[in-house]
Amino acid sequence: MKKTFLYLIAILVISNTNAQDMARSSFANAAQETTVRYFKGTWEQLKESANNQKKPYIVSFYADWCEPCQRMNNTTLADEEVVRLLNQHYLYLNVNGETLSGVTLADQMEVTHYPTFYFFDATGQLLRKVEGYQRIDKFLGFLEENTTTNTVAKGISFLEGSWEDVAYEAKKAEKPFFIDFYADWCGPCKSMDKGTFKNPYVGKYVDEHFIALQVNAEEGEGVALADEYKVKSYPTIAFFNEKGKLLGKEIGYRDAQDFLTILKKYDKIVSAEKVGIDFFEGSWKALLAEAKKEGKPFFVDFYTDWCGPCKLMTKKTFSDASIGMFANQNFIAYKINAEEGEGLTLANKYNIRGYPSVFFFDAKGELIGRELGYQDKDRFMYTMEKYLEKAKKKK
Repeated sequence: MKKTFLYLIAILVISNTNAQDMARSSFANAAQETTVRYFKGTWEQLKESANNQKKPYIVSFYADWCEPCQRMNNTTLADEEVVRLLNQHYLYLNVNGETLSGVTLADQMEVTHYPTFYFFDATGQLLRKVEGYQRIDKFLGFLEENTTTNTVAKGISFLEGSWEDVAYEAKKAEKPFFIDFYADWCGPCKSMDKGTFKNPYVGKYVDEHFIALQVNAEEGEGVALADEYKVKSYPTIAFFNEKGKLLGKEIGYRDAQDFLTILKKYDKIVSAEKVGIDFFEGSWKALLAEAKKEGKPFFVDFYTDWCGPCKLMTKKTFSDASIGMFANQNFIAYKINAEEGEGLTLANKYNIRGYPSVFFFDAKGELIGRELGYQDKDRFMYTMEKYLEKAKKKK
């Protein structure tokens, strides 16, 4: 009996010791979560590990002299929640873009700024590229989006039907649509189908903003549609507004990142059709910098609060869909009150005597023409076309 009692005590002591060890181990693991666990290995080993573990991964590029990189290490990448998400859900390779091996990989991945972050799913599909310092909240958003998105999602949900079906659905949903023209023998078409169109972020964006249809350009209805829209090579993706008006065509293979950029471009065009002119908001100095950066001519609408024709032009002309689409594609537009602040200085500089006055400038900020008085949408369309041609000749 005494031996049994001693045996039980020994078991309890050992159990308690084990429990303490486990607690200490858990505490140690928790302590490790205060710093990011970087992947130790090569780019190829990272891809293999991610595929085996079914984990998304991140590749970041930095340089020793890069102040935003150091600031991000000390703030965003030191945040407890960022560390937790990175360590639990990702593999993370941090690359010095100026070492021998880093330069090669940076060139391969077209790195032009530090820091730069590439987000991949477990299969190696690029999901997102982010450049520059990222605040904690913004970086958390990227991480959470990746962890909550099903990386084996089906991607784009293409409509099964005809031209009439997609036109009907687009009109009903008040959404633009696109048609992917392909051919059975087309290798780049198959690559887009297996990669780009299966990307979960592409799928999510398309489902929210577009109706999508795939058409074999060498069979049935596809032959006539390809002929109508002058499709000569594959893949060709034709974009339409919700009324079936052709907005533009994109030819050739695009990876997920490029295709997302294209989708956003056409989404912006459609938005411009609906809202009229999208006026730039900022100072005169910021406007000049934006024009130079974009390489676009710009125009300035000088108005006053008491000017009736100014109000009428804003209500009737600047809000017109066709005016908005043309202006947003070809110019940067700016409105300024000629009797307040910076507007008063500019009005004196350009010797403005009546309103509305619309001044046109080339991308370098040089004045190329001025228009005085109210213009309806037809007259203003002619005016924009005239000064766009002038700006092109000055290049």
